[in-house]
Amino acid sequence: MKRSSVGGLVLAGLMAVLLTGSASAGEGEAAKRIAVVNVSRVFKAYKKVQDIQSNLEKQFKQTKDSLEAEEDGLRKDVQATGPEFDPEKKRDDLQKAQNMQIRKFDLERKKFEFLNLVEKARLEEMKQVLKEIRAAISAVGKGKTIDMVMRAPEFDWEGRPDGEQPDGEAGDETAPRTSTELVRRFRENPVLYFSAGVDVTKDVIDKLNDDYEKAGGTKK
Repeated sequence: MKRSSVGGLVLAGLMAVLLTGSASAGEGEAAKRIAVVNVSRVFKAYKKVQDIQSNLEKQFKQTKDSLEAEEDGLRKDVQATGPEFDPEKKRDDLQKAQNMQIRKFDLERKKFEFLNLVEKARLEEMKQVLKEIRAAISAVGKGKTIDMVMRAPEFDWEGRPDGEQPDGEAGDETAPRTSTELVRRFRENPVLYFSAGVDVTKDVIDKLNDDYEKAGGTKK
């Protein structure tokens, strides 16, 4: 299914809920309550995500440093070959060139395996984080007797990440470079308008960090 179709279904569903709520309210029932959560903000503010990144860096630092040292050594050996170095005419130079090619091949393989190992570890951690975020959203929604929680817009009306204020060059780097990118970001926003009162992002962040602190994680 195309993005535009998905976006249309989401908005259509939202309108259906709003209309259903209005009809029910007219019959003496309470209107449906809807809230939004900015998932990007939650990820950035959840202290466990920051700790996971820090722990992964510590866990794999020794291997990372070793690979960087090996890469630096290979680079120096390549640079050390002077103008007299000629693998096509000298047997010793040919042997050195072949050895450096083998070292480069082995290094690239080790770097590839290392990145896959790091990504696998990060993936497992992120699975748990997503489960906790969903649980926190559900808990906040139930606590506030909310009927539906939707994902808040990730981008502002100019296509910049929501919540980031443009400031000289740094702000320009977040702006879309093409009309295609601008339209893509607009289509990815499942909610086109909401009032401040329906944004429960902070409640979700506070619950996640409070629960994480109680479980022994980083304190505020």
